[in-house]
Amino acid sequence: MKVSVLSQSEKTPSTISSNLVKWREYHFEDVTLQGSIIDEVVTNKQLKGTLLSCTIETEAGKWQNRQAFIEKVLANIFSRCPKDEPLVLISLGSDRLLIEYILGKSLLENGFQQLSFILIDPIYALSDPSELRITLNVLADFRKHIEQVYLASYQEGLAKERIRFLSRGQNVAKCFPQHANVALIECLPSYAECLKDIVKHWNKEKANIVKYEPDQKKAAELIANLPYKVKKTEDLLAGGCIVSPKHANALALMPRQYAEQLQKAGAKFKETSSLPVAIFQFAASYFYLDWGCKIESDGSYHLSFNGEESYFASLGLSSDQEIKVGKDEVVRVKEWIPTIKKRIEELLQREIKQIEPNQANLSQEQISSLLIKVQEVALLYMPGIQSYFTADYALDRKELLTTIKSQASQHYRRAFSLSADTYTTYKITIDGI
Repeated sequence: MKVSVLSQSEKTPSTISSNLVKWREYHFEDVTLQGSIIDEVVTNKQLKGTLLSCTIETEAGKWQNRQAFIEKVLANIFSRCPKDEPLVLISLGSDRLLIEYILGKSLLENGFQQLSFILIDPIYALSDPSELRITLNVLADFRKHIEQVYLASYQEGLAKERIRFLSRGQNVAKCFPQHANVALIECLPSYAECLKDIVKHWNKEKANIVKYEPDQKKAAELIANLPYKVKKTEDLLAGGCIVSPKHANALALMPRQYAEQLQKAGAKFKETSSLPVAIFQFAASYFYLDWGCKIESDGSYHLSFNGEESYFASLGLSSDQEIKVGKDEVVRVKEWIPTIKKRIEELLQREIKQIEPNQANLSQEQISSLLIKVQEVALLYMPGIQSYFTADYALDRKELLTTIKSQASQHYRRAFSLSADTYTTYKITIDGI
């Protein structure tokens, strides 16, 4: 059930009441920190005297948009959620916790005494040691300031288990308070920025076809056959968080020469960085590569090999040209990717079938093992291909929503999202769960 959508074209932040947050009590400064996708510094808004901050580098992430999001979340909670019932604030991709602190402080100071926090981000456990030390200091700072707010509001200490820091959404079921109300927030999910870029380039291609092809029927056919389609979130590999195989539920693949191009442009490709969307230009057109495999805990899987035709054309390979792949198999270029997909599917069907049939879900160890075998198949059929194990945002979100639906109260369950949008720069959505 979708409750409402607020976008830039409908309402500007300046028209929203500021009574819900005592903004004058906060003092902010702009600081520069290392980016999580591209190897360059980004600007963050930081609360003075703390380590709490959020990036304001993107159009969607501008500070006034984040303020509008905070106001929208609080307005909905204050008007619809009972104060005398437990409330869990879950943040997916919570990063440096400034938004979460402002929301938590406002809720605690306005009577939500039973508020708990579940804050989820792979960087909380999976970063390299030097970055992890910085992150742990941020988490400690969040806990300290929230505990101070709670003590000042209720003259008692906040129980430690009321603030949980997790690396994956799949872990929420273990610590979720039974029958609590839920507010799930997402600030700038990485997949939305990827989809925005894909749609932007798709619109350019579409506009060029309409402009130069007078035959409407032919133009429609050309648009339908563009080298990239606008994808569903659950099928997109880009935007996942790069992790070690033992923490992964997806494997992204990329031809070596294109991975090298992205690295030269500043892409990090290291653990806990987000996998960038790979959009390239060939001749006068753009195409994007989004290759890989996702595996869900229920044994279902998704394969994606978007942009393969443009990739082979960019190499100067004819679609009917014969090549040798795998263990001395000979296929035409146009059959290369379908052959890889077929071999991966055969592998997954065979391996998953051999798993104990009475087992309800695949374990993390089993998913990791399957992904490593998928990697081996990809390397066999395309030597030199680069692979990146990822914690897939969409799959983690799906598993998190399943937990909420099974364990949360029916009184109040809302999901709030501030995300990038091709047409309106940013959008705020509120959905029932």
